[in-house]
Amino acid sequence: MPAKQLSKGYKERLNALMEAEADTMDQVCTHVAQGGSLIDLCEGWDVVYGKIVGWINKDDGRKDLYNQALQDRNEWVKETILHQLREIANVDIRSLFDDRGNLKPVHQWDKDVAKAVAGIDVQVDKEGDITKKLKMNDKLKAIELIGKTMSMFNERVHHTGELTLADLVAASNKPPQQGENK
Repeated sequence: MPAKQLSKGYKERLNALMEAEADTMDQVCTHVAQGGSLIDLCEGWDVVYGKIVGWINKDDGRKDLYNQALQDRNEWVKETILHQLREIANVDIRSLFDDRGNLKPVHQWDKDVAKAVAGIDVQVDKEGDITKKLKMNDKLKAIELIGKTMSMFNERVHHTGELTLADLVAASNKPPQQGENK
């Protein structure tokens, strides 16, 4: 396809986006707030990232909306990570096994429990017997990360006594006692 036709199509797409300002900003903000990026949105729309960013930054209202969407995305990321950590911390691996204690086929695993499985090691011995070993994500690490996020495990150091800047200056001007390093 000749370059002029591509350029014309690009300009038409970009102009259409800019003319539908409210709808475009709503789509941008919704996409970003739900964890997406402006880069992948521009790729989907087949427009240049810099043009959209320039358009957003030309107007304080659009800039404020976009910045709020970025804050919302950060909150979405935090909530998503906490949700995933809670799933790992609360997993009950019994649902991975049938009534006879055999490991269920992967397609029968509950979605939430499957997320807690880090890997499966399958070994076949010389007799053809199969041994499957599950490696689970670390429950205690997930609990620890949740606790740190919720500020539950902060170590606090309490200092007693009072020391002022004047005390430090006075102490530094004292001549060293016998046996002290100079």
